Amino acid sequence: NDKNEAASDLVLTMPVPSEVKFMDGSADNPASVVTYSADGGQSFAPRQALMVKSSDGQWAPADAADVTHVRWLVAGPVEPGQTGQLIYKGVLK
Repeated sequence: NDKNEAASDLVLTMPVPSEVKFMDGSADNPASVVTYSADGGQSFAPRQALMVKSSDGQWAPADAADVTHVRWLVAGPVEPGQTGQLIYKGVLK
């Protein structure tokens, strides 16, 4: 936090490049709530609830390869000068 006061309710969203397959479990962070998108960042849900519409129009659980964005909510407070890391891992498709 590079501000002079504590920050709370920080939302950080990172896209997963189309050439990368997200690795399940790699974005977990005990200091934040992590949600995922499989529709280009339009909507977010917990990983176990993430769904995609199949070619036949039916909803199905999303695979790791369907993840397009990762979002972290850091409730805080994050004190001035405090640092941390939010990461995810992936493999090239």
